[in-house]
Amino acid sequence: MENGFDLVNALRILHKETWRDEPESYWLARLMQEVGEAGSSLVGDHNDPLDWELAQIAAICLNWLDMRAKRGEKLTLAFVSQKMLDYMGKQERSALKQDGA
Repeated sequence: MENGFDLVNALRILHKETWRDEPESYWLARLMQEVGEAGSSLVGDHNDPLDWELAQIAAICLNWLDMRAKRGEKLTLAFVSQKMLDYMGKQERSALKQDGA
């Protein structure tokens, strides 16, 4: 794979229909399983490399968001816009603190 995005996309496509009919608690359990494996990989207790685990985590998240959208659980533009403004405000305040303002 050229980069992590290619791997994530390949996994996303491969598992596009995996778990579609499962409840969100199942999705969360599988996601946390992969997060645990990533942690284990970091400390040398898991055979798969960290990049593989991170790509699986990202692919699960993307497919979970897609599944939620298909079930009608869409984020509104107003919500996303407010979150972005909140984030930018935090970044600006952080930069001001670093500048001594």
